[in-house]
Amino acid sequence: MLARRALTRAEIADKLGRRVDPDERAAALARLDEMRVLDDGALAERVAHDGLARRSFGRHRIRSELLRRGVEPAVVEDAIARVFADEAERAAASAALARFRKRRGSRGQAPQKEAAAEFRHLIGRGFPAGLVRDLLRDIQELSL
Repeated sequence: MLARRALTRAEIADKLGRRVDPDERAAALARLDEMRVLDDGALAERVAHDGLARRSFGRHRIRSELLRRGVEPAVVEDAIARVFADEAERAAASAALARFRKRRGSRGQAPQKEAAAEFRHLIGRGFPAGLVRDLLRDIQELSL
């Protein structure tokens, strides 16, 4: 199970729960803890770093992914706090915006419609609304 990708404690418990009885599942999880194979904190930090650096995801998108995977909320918040600095998230949002603009090209729409599409795209990638608004405003001011 663990050879394909890193799994959270909840994901392993879920997979074992479908195959073995509760006592065996608890024993297996205890053994994995004992071997230090399970570390949701380290996994959450890796997912957050990868999401920011490689996939240009914002903190909201990463938070929802980790919570969906069963990581405890306190562990998620701690990992996000360690990985996300304001400038790093802004740089990732700027890079995501540049890729979006390149892929989309000029459509000859009104600037407000273009900005609305860019805003929706960045919000969908999990960036905070305030950061997106400030980024788009700063870019618009530079182009004037």
